[in-house]
Amino acid sequence: MSGPRRHRKSKHAKKKTATRGGGAQPLLPALKALRAGDSVGAFEQAFKLFAKSRNPQAAQLAMQAAVNMVDIGASIEASRSLAEIATDDADIQNDHGALLCRANRFADAEPVFRRALELLPGDGMTWFNLGQSLAGQDRFADAEAAFREAVAVMPDNPQAHASLGTALDAQERWLDALACYRRARDLEPGVRRFRDQLEASLKTCGIGYGERERMYLADLVNDPGDFAAAMQLACVYRDTERLDQGLAVIAKWLPKETELAQADRAQLREVLSELQFLGGDFKSAWPNYHWRLRRRRRWGGEPVQPEWQGEGLRGKSILVYAEQGIGDQVMFMAMLRDLCATGAHIVLECDPRLVPLFRRSFPDVGCVPVENPPAPETLDPAIDYHLAMGSLGCWLWDDFTGRERGPYLTADPEMTAALRQRYRQGGDDRLIGIVWKSPRGVDAGIKSFALDELDPVLTLAGTRFVDLQYGETAAERAAMEERLGSGMVHDPSIDQMADLDGFAAQIAAMDAVLAVSGSAAHMAGALGVPTIVLLSPAPQWKWGGEGEHTVWYPSVTLLRRGIDASRADQAQRARNLIERL
Repeated sequence: MSGPRRHRKSKHAKKKTATRGGGAQPLLPALKALRAGDSVGAFEQAFKLFAKSRNPQAAQLAMQAAVNMVDIGASIEASRSLAEIATDDADIQNDHGALLCRANRFADAEPVFRRALELLPGDGMTWFNLGQSLAGQDRFADAEAAFREAVAVMPDNPQAHASLGTALDAQERWLDALACYRRARDLEPGVRRFRDQLEASLKTCGIGYGERERMYLADLVNDPGDFAAAMQLACVYRDTERLDQGLAVIAKWLPKETELAQADRAQLREVLSELQFLGGDFKSAWPNYHWRLRRRRRWGGEPVQPEWQGEGLRGKSILVYAEQGIGDQVMFMAMLRDLCATGAHIVLECDPRLVPLFRRSFPDVGCVPVENPPAPETLDPAIDYHLAMGSLGCWLWDDFTGRERGPYLTADPEMTAALRQRYRQGGDDRLIGIVWKSPRGVDAGIKSFALDELDPVLTLAGTRFVDLQYGETAAERAAMEERLGSGMVHDPSIDQMADLDGFAAQIAAMDAVLAVSGSAAHMAGALGVPTIVLLSPAPQWKWGGEGEHTVWYPSVTLLRRGIDASRADQAQRARNLIERL
């Protein structure tokens, strides 16, 4: 978050301090000290003069000296002492608040900005500063209100619109945020930051593909060597199911890839792999996907063992290390049984929250948590090889697709049974776990549903719905109960953010799961629970580009939604599937 800004052109800007007129002569020693780089000395002299005479020019010079101090703690202490006696100077209050925000002391900055507003009621930049301090405290609704006041006073200030957008984004009001980012970009089309925010918002909302395509094509007309624009254009084609056009963009760069920086070359190959995955060519995609490791590092540092290149593993040992998110780690474990079949001794590194579940599911594998510095078990020089878990497909894909696939994770059976009994409450209603949004995921806006958009499902008779959604859901559940006359089961004893083994048992207790793309969908598929995944347009490569089935989980049905299709139609199709369970 950018720091607060002055409510008007700073009286304390460098070289702007008054040096002529009444009262200027006593300031000359402080001014000379400031110009000589002695901010502390300049502050002491100017502050002393202000405390004695209340000369406003002395206050201005003292604050300029405080702002220029190298040590932020000393700077804040100096500005605090000045603000305590310059209580009627809105500039001093704003500058003191800005320094507090620079130190991430947003709660301390809030009352300072409120004091400035008392001095300058209705001042747009002071409202803006207050909004920044509130956003820094994660009080996004309050920040929104402050930014709206700022925008009302300063309708042509792009930063005020952009900051309002960030506050709305944080409240999952993605379309409202998009309008703010667009306004900021329109006001300052030459500022890259505002264009970047607009692009990111368009991606999140899953709209504006044509607009983004035109942006990148224009960039390439201006500079045919703009690699970043070319990759973004390829991704637009990827996300709009124009795979051939995306591949054509990549093909123009492959002959000159050796001229690219390593990170750019890795991105080129990774985008190529995603296009190939979505086209169903997993075999060709895996080696290109492996390039991602050239621009991503293992959380615990580089492995000490040589990388596995497909050598025979009988009698050998291999470290399979963690990468990416929970859902990805769960999905990649689909190939672990094929690795076990090679006769290797396996040390598996994973998210600490997955260790209990993976140990139960793979009893012959040594599971250790990701740590930094890394767990000692991963540093054993006797281990023969290492491999990132996302690259298992480079060597095991034929084996994986050539066998009968099925569930590979095992939840705690006793906990599963207890949860199922508790949720059914002595009845025989089917239990349907539901996940309707992905607020922290990639492309959150396009993936997520409002809960009321799933009312066609939530009104099914003979069904008890169980909240599997992470994050706070109380307001949405209360609104559902008021709207439909029935609610859903919410179990506060299961904290999926901290206890994934308990979450796995909760999922395993379901008769079926309805979920947007995310870790819960992967977990349910890996446990073998019948699962309907509500895919957004431009789904991640893991789900493939077409069809209702996935290579990873036989129990999963994919409900795809085209770019111009409605969520309402997708929800009705989900209802029809659940009715047939």
